[in-house]
Amino acid sequence: MIALLDTNALLIPWHFKIDVFEQLIQLGFVPSTIEPVLQELQTLARRRFKGANVALSLSKRCTIVEAADGSSVDERLINTALKYKAAVVTNDKVLTHELHKRRIYVITLRNKRYLQVDAL
Repeated sequence: MIALLDTNALLIPWHFKIDVFEQLIQLGFVPSTIEPVLQELQTLARRRFKGANVALSLSKRCTIVEAADGSSVDERLINTALKYKAAVVTNDKVLTHELHKRRIYVITLRNKRYLQVDAL
């Protein structure tokens, strides 16, 4: 199953020094993302946001999937997850709430050490 990483998920390795990619693979997911997330990281890197360059470098370990339509990056992530029946890796509470409403699996960081798939 595909796991779409959002912007803050790609920043987890820099902030918490854990390998989200290895953990996703152990959970049976293919680490993936969409181009709008990479564009968001590029904007953060230009603004010298801490960890953005590391996240951009790590994003090369993701499979890039075609993004579905939407007016925001979060909406495009939701629509892409629905299109591919994918899970989404995020710690964004607003996005998590929207994903749960649509019965999309959410993978979050727990105890600053490991990823956990939230139950629907």
